[in-house]
Amino acid sequence: MPLAEVRPGMQGVGRTVFEGARVAEFGVRVLGVLDNALGPRQSLILARLVGGPLAETGVISGMSGSPVFIDGRLVGAVAYSFPFGKEPIAGITPIGEMIEATRTPAPRAASARFHAAGRLGLPAPLDRASLAATLLGTMAGIAMQRYRFRLLAILVMTPVAMPEILLGVSLLLFFIQVLNLTLGMLSIILAHITFSIGFVAVIVQAQLTRLDESLLEAARDLGASPWKTFRYITFPLILPAVVAGGLMAFTLSIDDFVVTFFTAGVGVQTLPLRIYSMIKIAVTPEVNAVSTLLMLLTLGMLALASRLAPDVLKGKA
Repeated sequence: MPLAEVRPGMQGVGRTVFEGARVAEFGVRVLGVLDNALGPRQSLILARLVGGPLAETGVISGMSGSPVFIDGRLVGAVAYSFPFGKEPIAGITPIGEMIEATRTPAPRAASARFHAAGRLGLPAPLDRASLAATLLGTMAGIAMQRYRFRLLAILVMTPVAMPEILLGVSLLLFFIQVLNLTLGMLSIILAHITFSIGFVAVIVQAQLTRLDESLLEAARDLGASPWKTFRYITFPLILPAVVAGGLMAFTLSIDDFVVTFFTAGVGVQTLPLRIYSMIKIAVTPEVNAVSTLLMLLTLGMLALASRLAPDVLKGKA
């Protein structure tokens, strides 16, 4: 059904799996159509869903992709939910826009694996965010220590001090309205890099304050270039802090929920989002097991980071 034919008040049905492998139907009542709500040619159909456990759970994240039919014609698929509201209101992506999206050139094999890992909730794309945050955070920490540029410190530390929900909303608006970026795994990675850089920069800067400047002066007196001084003197001495910052960035990235919730696109899930969608129905043994493993991984990463740079993480200069 073309989007132009969709009107408020229309009723239809959708199909999804609430539990197990049995396909169940739920009712759909169209509330309205938001043209270009998410960007150019990215409209959204708002609808109230009824049936199954929806009255108690609201729209379940696992329903993403559930087809919706009106008068036997495919309208679109459930794509967005508003879990902080009490009503089971969903955003439906029109079928016409989904068909148009499939006409774009297919991604390369590496890109396809990249997005597949994100849909499965695996942390593989997030380690890329951690590596990028470690590199940029190390550069920022060195610049903050060497040049004392106050504006740079403010830019780097603002995401650290900002409440997560405010940061998530700000990044959501920035990606959609400024960059005109389709939400997906790329937006998640950019968001995770944004809030992780500050933690790496602080750890690296703290390590640099403990660095003996006489070593650098001796290297320069012996004729070493700035690059060789950094490569053979500075970098080996700050390497434990760089590794500790990288582990901290990975730990924050893999278990982040709030910022990821606002910047995740259709069909893209990280591990925390997957756990959240699972517990909206019931707390199963699988949820307990995954949560326990995630907690142990987080504690292990923090313990390793504190062992690599104990004085830095304790705030000692």
